[in-house]
Amino acid sequence: MKTKVLSRLDRESVAILTFERPTKLNALNYELVDSIVHALERIEEEKHIRAVVLTGSGRAFSAGADIHEFSKGWDPRRLIAVSSGAVRT
Repeated sequence: MKTKVLSRLDRESVAILTFERPTKLNALNYELVDSIVHALERIEEEKHIRAVVLTGSGRAFSAGADIHEFSKGWDPRRLIAVSSGAVRT
């Protein structure tokens, strides 16, 4: 699996999810959070996957939240709902 912001590589029973926003130090934005949630939902259905590794491309794992993006129309309810898996987009 490869999307704009997240890639997946499986090695036997391990799924490796790589954040692909190196120019932003892999800061979490809505698109990346949504992609992570969707990938984890798919992985949950795959019985052969026993572990998930999260990593970041470039020089950082993740700088945390992308404050610039969240400051535009910030809705903390959406982030909480998406990150808890309550919202399907």
